[in-house]
Amino acid sequence: DTALTPASCTAPTGVKYCVTDLGTLGGKFSFVSSLNNKGQVVGFSELSSGVSHAFIWQNGKMDDLVTLGEFGTSSAAIDINDAGQVVVNWQDSSRNFHISIWQNGHITDLVGISRGATGINETGMVTVLSGTGGARGAIWQNGQMTDLGTLGGETTYPADLNNAGQVVGHSNIIKPNVIHGFIWQNGQMTDLGTLGGSLSDAAHVNNNAQVVGTSITSSSETHGFIWQNGKMTDLGVGTLGGRVSLAFGINDAGQVVGHFTDANGQLHAFIWQNGAMSDLNSMIDPSLGLSSLSAKAINNQGQIVGTIIRNGQNHAFLLTPAQP
Repeated sequence: DTALTPASCTAPTGVKYCVTDLGTLGGKFSFVSSLNNKGQVVGFSELSSGVSHAFIWQNGKMDDLVTLGEFGTSSAAIDINDAGQVVVNWQDSSRNFHISIWQNGHITDLVGISRGATGINETGMVTVLSGTGGARGAIWQNGQMTDLGTLGGETTYPADLNNAGQVVGHSNIIKPNVIHGFIWQNGQMTDLGTLGGSLSDAAHVNNNAQVVGTSITSSSETHGFIWQNGKMTDLGVGTLGGRVSLAFGINDAGQVVGHFTDANGQLHAFIWQNGAMSDLNSMIDPSLGLSSLSAKAINNQGQIVGTIIRNGQNHAFLLTPAQP
């Protein structure tokens, strides 16, 4: 399929990415959740009334999903697949919680789930939180629920899944809540371990079973990681003197995005590839006056989405690779 949003652009010499500010639905902020390989972006934005609504951004325009389908009073789009299926968490006027799949104005409700959805793959499989008391992760598909189990504790939080149905997230091992990232496949949950500290959390998995996330190191710093073939690799913290990095997204080429802090605590988005972390803040046009980039996801075209501060407001953005 052809991309709805061009996967490359022209830019001044030395600029590696064009920046598209996705705007808002009339309020002060917008936050991005995900994008697909066609360049369609989903998330949530404030309206002028102060309520937040789910949005889909495509062909240069942000559309309010509440006007495209009836999603109550408050809503957030969580993920989108290449078929254009959007999973939405929302509340009705009585503050009852709902999860739905939106596609071209048609809505499918996921009934009996009380805590929210976190991802959707190309087969329409959805990762969800369900249960009462300790939250339990599960997979929903065609009305059927599959419990993911735990790493020995009471709770599991699924963050993402790939097209093979491999699920990643975090689960507590023993009280008092030692949390480790996991990858789940065919009924078996594997502990990803840590970078030497007590905690880790997996955020995203690609179709090659490469997992990214964040872990505490043996020196008590917070670092992003990539896990593959049973081994966790520390992505580091960049070269600007900070001590924190978090990895949020990975595409099928193994490019990782997230953010790190510099010595002053300022946020910088990064792309990690071929074993090296690069500062995305330095790859955009400096005349735009943008700051505090945080990258959330990257698609197979190399397009990156995240959050940027513009005129003191948080806006969702799309970075498109510039032609050489």
